[in-house]
Amino acid sequence: MERILFVDDEENLRFLFLKVFEEREYELETAGSFNEAMEKMKSAPFDVIISDITMPGKNGLELLHDIKEINPEANVVLITGNPTVETAAEAVRQGAFDYLTKPFNISILDSVISRALQKKQEIDEKHRLENIEK
Repeated sequence: MERILFVDDEENLRFLFLKVFEEREYELETAGSFNEAMEKMKSAPFDVIISDITMPGKNGLELLHDIKEINPEANVVLITGNPTVETAAEAVRQGAFDYLTKPFNISILDSVISRALQKKQEIDEKHRLENIEK
């Protein structure tokens, strides 16, 4: 089962995310801060991580950097209510899968999650085939 983590300091958005995606066959978790997200990632890797960029303490770009160090194959989608060319460029440089602005359309987020999960499945299958050849 695919694991998805939604990181945002706004409790209402975390609740909305869980409600919208609860009927999908995903294992959903949320975190309200960088530290909470890092703790949850220690238990088991996530396939997709959706994170707000602007949060108290460390921000989403810093979280992206740390995720790529501990779980480089996770697809990270960054979201922000204050989009800038600089943050978008930095997100791409650091390997974000996608970058969305708030407010975002749920169908767009759903599509991004589906594409991110498909990419993750392709990576997993490639690794499986590489291990068979060894």
